[in-house]
Amino acid sequence: SLMIYQVIDSRNFGGIESHILQLACLLHRYNYPVTIVFMRHYSPAHPLRQQAESAKIPVLTTAQLPNFYHLKQGDILHGHGYKASLFVRIYGLFSRAKVITTFHAGEIATGKVAFYEWLNRSSAFLSKNIVISQVIGQKISAKYDYWHNFISLPKLPSKLAKPNKIMNVAFVGRLEKVKGFDRFCVMANALPQYQFHVFGDGSLHKLIPEHIHDHGMVSAMDGYWSQLDVLLIPSRAEGLPMAAIEAMANQVIVIATNVGDLAKLLAPEFLVPNSNWQQLSILLNSLNKLSPSEWKKICDDNYYKIQRDYSEQQAIKQLKLTYGFC
Repeated sequence: SLMIYQVIDSRNFGGIESHILQLACLLHRYNYPVTIVFMRHYSPAHPLRQQAESAKIPVLTTAQLPNFYHLKQGDILHGHGYKASLFVRIYGLFSRAKVITTFHAGEIATGKVAFYEWLNRSSAFLSKNIVISQVIGQKISAKYDYWHNFISLPKLPSKLAKPNKIMNVAFVGRLEKVKGFDRFCVMANALPQYQFHVFGDGSLHKLIPEHIHDHGMVSAMDGYWSQLDVLLIPSRAEGLPMAAIEAMANQVIVIATNVGDLAKLLAPEFLVPNSNWQQLSILLNSLNKLSPSEWKKICDDNYYKIQRDYSEQQAIKQLKLTYGFC
């Protein structure tokens, strides 16, 4: 029977890893045989490996992939990120497998990564391509399918509307300039009346102010959403952040700079222009003044939007089209 290989070059757990886990679990639930393939030797403690194994999804490294001749017609090699995409395209030249790649990165790369990203875009004609935001699609010259990020929806939580006396505001993701982590720290310093939380790691870790709760890198947010009220996304560039979809599905209000495809996800009143990101502070203050019923209405609207547009049912339709399972 056919096999679907999800290939990734990964050091830790972020949006791409979360996307791959959701994708592999979705395929698994619909009885498509799927394997996650790491491009480097990874530690047994890698969160993606642990979560895949607990979901009964096999994990390999590229060294353990069947060689060219053993891949069958109909097998799928699906690369995520520039290294894995270049790898599956070259591998695919020598095999009968179908080659698919996903473009995830919304930011403009610099240095060596910029060269690899250029190579990735230039060789896109060798694969069937998926982009997770229209902004990313505009950068590649080859044809592509547009996929929403998606999640397996939790049950509508019976969380009280803003149960916390003090508003809990979170940053989730890489602590980098492109993600606007420096902006988050500026706001946390300017608004001591709220509790700020950080989930993630990165080169700007040293900026974290004393009074912020630093949770470090976490392998999954599932256990934390119920303690949070607002997810703040002050990014300079984005695709369609997985964390935003997860937050909305878990009754956490999302406010953000209007970058990438966030305008598809969030109503205009929850977005501010990237050049005027300081307005996020004003938005936080106005959220803090909402009555419990107003708060609950926003949370419920968010949940139903995810259910309607970003759920597994939508994703499986799209996936069957791209993979050619129709």
